[in-house]
Amino acid sequence: MRTMMIRNATLCLLTGFLLLGCAPGRSMGTPDPQLALRLKDEATKIQAESPEEAKKLLLQAVEADPYCGPALNNLGVLYLREGNRERAANALEQARLNMSQDPRPYVNLALLFAKAHQYEEATSYCGEALELRRDYMPAIQLKTWLQIRMEETDESTLADLERIAIHATDPDWRRFGEEYAMKLRGEQAADEAGEIGN
Repeated sequence: MRTMMIRNATLCLLTGFLLLGCAPGRSMGTPDPQLALRLKDEATKIQAESPEEAKKLLLQAVEADPYCGPALNNLGVLYLREGNRERAANALEQARLNMSQDPRPYVNLALLFAKAHQYEEATSYCGEALELRRDYMPAIQLKTWLQIRMEETDESTLADLERIAIHATDPDWRRFGEEYAMKLRGEQAADEAGEIGN
């Protein structure tokens, strides 16, 4: 409970406003989940080429169903790409509340905090995502990057780097895994050699 209160207070500080539980574009009518998902699917198809049009469709989806977690999550991602942290935080927090068993909003919130240089909070969200799905590669990637960034690697870091090097779908992430796994192995070997010499 205390962690949730701290997290909400941090989100409020990050975004500069209170999250009052209102989804963007909340409508007063009866929710239409099927329409919301159709609009979200249309937005997904055009998101890369036309993010502004995709955002309009996602706003319509949230208006059709304020509890449509996938639409809120995708809207949060678009706001994050724009650099609009307040709206991203609001949409992603609403997505997290409506998709509590899905790791995606947790990782997107972690990314939001990482971009704000709030690495401990970002790491916490990665941990929650991994509690939901141990093998969720985006959470493993971001958690490992955060550990290296904060210089807080542990016994799991090397194993995670090796998993990233093998299983990541993005070549840049595979290269990251390979390079840092090699570096960490070298550091561990140097530490062990130093221990023998004492």
